[in-house]
Amino acid sequence: MSEHGCLYVVATPIGNLGDISQRAIDTLGSVEIILAERPSHSKKLLNHLNIAGCQVLPYQDQNEQKMTQLAVSRLKGGSDIALISDAGTPLVSDPGYRLIQQIHLEGLTVKSVPGPCALISALSIAGIAMDRFIFLGFLPAREHARKEVMQRTDELGFSFAYYESPHRLLRSIQALKEVVGKSRKVAVVKELTKINEYVLSASSEVVEQYLMAQDVIKGEWVILVEGAPVISSEYPKQLAVDMAAHVGANVTSKLISEHYNVSKNKVYQDLLNSSKMG
Repeated sequence: MSEHGCLYVVATPIGNLGDISQRAIDTLGSVEIILAERPSHSKKLLNHLNIAGCQVLPYQDQNEQKMTQLAVSRLKGGSDIALISDAGTPLVSDPGYRLIQQIHLEGLTVKSVPGPCALISALSIAGIAMDRFIFLGFLPAREHARKEVMQRTDELGFSFAYYESPHRLLRSIQALKEVVGKSRKVAVVKELTKINEYVLSASSEVVEQYLMAQDVIKGEWVILVEGAPVISSEYPKQLAVDMAAHVGANVTSKLISEHYNVSKNKVYQDLLNSSKMG
């Protein structure tokens, strides 16, 4: 049996305190140290659970290296430690991966105590196919960089999701509409498991109109975006050839592309090859 302690990565509620698991409560009540993103915030949860007697220390981006060294030292000394974030599952857009990385390098033990996660909860009620998706966390604050990330991601063809703050939400959706078009399905989900939980799953244009109608936008938001439609390679080639003889290759390529969801460039190239062969 190992004489070293164990690091437990513990998921905590994202809103409704009733969502915490019994295992999470037992774990938080048994460890010697809890590493928290904001101790003052997390102590409210611990007080609610009547958990006291352990050290609650800050673990943030700014002190990650120092606290990683401390945690490794205490684990080697036999202490059990829990890592929690402000809400939800740690390391999903939260600090902590360097600690986990070091735990593995040191040959120490880390265990998951799973539970709530805003991303997965939003995904489950969005009504968008997310069997394959990319999670982007929080996008860059600068508009140009934000739009560039959206563009590069959308070109991959997968659905994608990201977190957004209330004061940037409308501009984010407007940039998204420019990138994916006004008819792409988008879901915006806010305040999951809280009193004001809300989900709107509609076209990007409808979502934009909804947000523009709000006097004030509040809450924590998850945005989920349907993947770009798959471009087909099949279409009636003889029909295209016959059309091109009357209206030309450019017009034919455009019409065939729109009707059969096939690449306009492919249709045009096929017509060129057909005329050469003829």
